[in-house]
Amino acid sequence: MDMWPGAPTTKPKAKWKAYLYLSVLLIVLMPILAKVFGFAFIPAPDWLALAHLPGLVTGVVFAALMLWLTISARHRLGGGWFKTGITILMSPLFGFWIGYVLVVVSGPMLLAVVAGHETQLNLTVSRADRSGSSRCRMPVEFEGLIFAFDRVCDIPDDFRQLLAPADPLTVVGRGTRFGLIAERLRLHN
Repeated sequence: MDMWPGAPTTKPKAKWKAYLYLSVLLIVLMPILAKVFGFAFIPAPDWLALAHLPGLVTGVVFAALMLWLTISARHRLGGGWFKTGITILMSPLFGFWIGYVLVVVSGPMLLAVVAGHETQLNLTVSRADRSGSSRCRMPVEFEGLIFAFDRVCDIPDDFRQLLAPADPLTVVGRGTRFGLIAERLRLHN
C-alpha cells in the first residue's frame, strides 16, 4: 500500500485500545445514561449478594489501573501541582466505581436490554414519603439495594400514600433474574 510522504500513520494496536476503552466506558455509563433518560434499572437483591465480591475485586483492579494511568500521564494533566494532586488522589475512586458498576449493574442491565423478557422482583419499601430531587421526583426507595439503583422515580402520590416502610412491593419490567428495567409497580398480594 502506497502512502503519501508525511501522511500520518495509524497504529492498529492504538485503534484497538481506543475501541476497547470506549466500549468499556459506554457499558459503564449505560446505567447512568438510562437514569438521565428516565429508565430505572433495579438489580435483583440475589444478584447483588452474588456479585458483590467480584464487583469489589474488579473495582480494586480498575482503581489500581486508573491510578497507574493517571500517574504515568501526570505530566500531561496540566493545571499545576494542586490539580494534578487532586486528580491523582481521585483517580482510584473513579476507577473503583467504574469496575464495581461494570460488574454489578452494567452487566445485568445489558443482559436485560438484549435478552430480557417481562419479569418481576419482589422488594421491600424503604421510603416512599420523600419529595425527591430534580433528577428523581416522587421516588419509592427499596431496602437492600445499592445507592442510585435503589429507587423508582415519578410515582404518583396517591400510590405512594398507600406505602409504608417494610411493605412488600412488586416491581414489573423487562429484565432477567439478575435485574430489570422498571416499568410499573404493583402492591404485593
